[in-house]
Amino acid sequence: MDDQVIRDFYEFDDGDLYANQMGQLTEKQLRMAQARLSTKSLGGILSLVGLGKPKPVDQSQHALKRVQGPVQISEIQASSSRGHHYTEYHMQIEGVEFVLDDELVGLINQDDHCIFYYLDFLDGSEGLILSMERIP
Repeated sequence: MDDQVIRDFYEFDDGDLYANQMGQLTEKQLRMAQARLSTKSLGGILSLVGLGKPKPVDQSQHALKRVQGPVQISEIQASSSRGHHYTEYHMQIEGVEFVLDDELVGLINQDDHCIFYYLDFLDGSEGLILSMERIP
């Protein structure tokens, strides 16, 4: 597993990882949460394009969570609205599932032992991976 490519993809550094290990979010991660939550509303979209004020992040809308264990990868056959067929990769760790971006296929592998720190948005949507580390 190429840790630097994964760090670059998820945009985290040692400071972010350490904060997550301590059960905290960094300012950068709070901004990421705000951007994700903002895109769910018209006001949020306006603030993203500079036409409105961003609202403070409501801590009750998300929770920092941690999942640890072997990664299980599955291939899901999907179709676009135009009938284009493609393969989507999902990774599951101890029952928590994420879509695995194509850029990371082959960098995160079946049975890699990892800890993922992610934001659970408490609304049923997919969590946002903030950082990760391998378990030796």
